[in-house]
Amino acid sequence: MSPTGWRKSKRYNDLYTLWIPNDRIDYDILDDFIEWAIACNSCVWVKLNRYTTDHFEDGVLDFCICSDWNFNFDGVSGRTEIGDIEYRLKYVGNISEDDAKMVGAYLNKCLFCINGYDDDIDNILITTIPATVEKQNKPSWKLAEYVADSLNAEFLSATLRSDKPEMKSLSVTDKIKSWRKIYADNQVELSIDIDSLKGKTVIIVDDLYQSGTSMWCYAEYLKSVGASHILGIAMVKSLKDSDNQPN
Repeated sequence: MSPTGWRKSKRYNDLYTLWIPNDRIDYDILDDFIEWAIACNSCVWVKLNRYTTDHFEDGVLDFCICSDWNFNFDGVSGRTEIGDIEYRLKYVGNISEDDAKMVGAYLNKCLFCINGYDDDIDNILITTIPATVEKQNKPSWKLAEYVADSLNAEFLSATLRSDKPEMKSLSVTDKIKSWRKIYADNQVELSIDIDSLKGKTVIIVDDLYQSGTSMWCYAEYLKSVGASHILGIAMVKSLKDSDNQPN
């Protein structure tokens, strides 16, 4: 619809403009685009940070989107609305029906932002961070199953053959080493044949994104066995991105 196409702004860095003459505008499409942009700008988009950038290649995880931060930035009002729900879901173990609806709304906002990335539903798999059978009732697994149901997509379960080290006690570097050893030692059993992963778009769902090491290591493994695109969705992004070392 634009006779000029996208052009780099002369006034602002990293900004591009698109001119569409009034007689060419489809206002329904424009309204849809604005709604999408507002949703995207209300989410938190994350990438490699100073603690992880030396460990991974940029394209391992195509992108990751979090519905909100877990704490407010003012240092006074505490957790955000969804951050409080995530905390109770993880450490208390149960939330109200209204809270569950709120979680669904926040996750659906993330899905709306990435809607259309791959419109072939048979090409999409939903998964979460690998865990032993005994620990597959964690919030991240429930959230991933919800997303799979919402998209009517296949759920890819990744089961650890044995308990992993206690990651909370490890630095980012040691955590990455531990996850990579797990994958290198073939300690993960996928619910589908590896050949079936080739060319697939995989969405990794998690409840909390802190340093991102678990998600990036899993994405690295999935890419190594044939997945084409890896996207990430998390309920909340931690204000910290360093795991167990000073921020």
